[in-house]
Amino acid sequence: AEEVVDLGQMCAAVIERFRGGASVTSAPVAVTCEAAPVALRVQGDGLMLQEALLNLLTNAVVHGGPDVSCIHVRLRAEDGHAHIEVEDDGIGIATEDRALAVGSFRQAQAGPGTGLGLPIAVRVAENHGGRLSIRDCETGARIAIVLPLAENV
Repeated sequence: AEEVVDLGQMCAAVIERFRGGASVTSAPVAVTCEAAPVALRVQGDGLMLQEALLNLLTNAVVHGGPDVSCIHVRLRAEDGHAHIEVEDDGIGIATEDRALAVGSFRQAQAGPGTGLGLPIAVRVAENHGGRLSIRDCETGARIAIVLPLAENV
């Protein structure tokens, strides 16, 4: 259902849900969130956007390796788009594996799960006029969903 989604509120709700037991590991993983000082709103399906972010958080834990200890969610605006970045301190995704990581039923490294987490997030981003990108970072993985900001809301 189309609605105006406040991404800051959505991120807070998804992180709370993730911390509340949706985690797929017994080891504690700290999740922090850094949000833009102004409300960032997009037009779209709030439930699907929540699922896409939850998939990124779950993916960080499942595929980040045994030493993942923290996930940082960063929400910012740039050039009329909202950027939701999820960065972890795990093993990362090698440049040559990035296309494989976003393909359906595929995984950059064999592991638990269906291989649909990132492809679903890609589809959700595209259905909202945006995109998903795997970005370079010094340690771990950084995955961003980029969405056009809603105008005049």
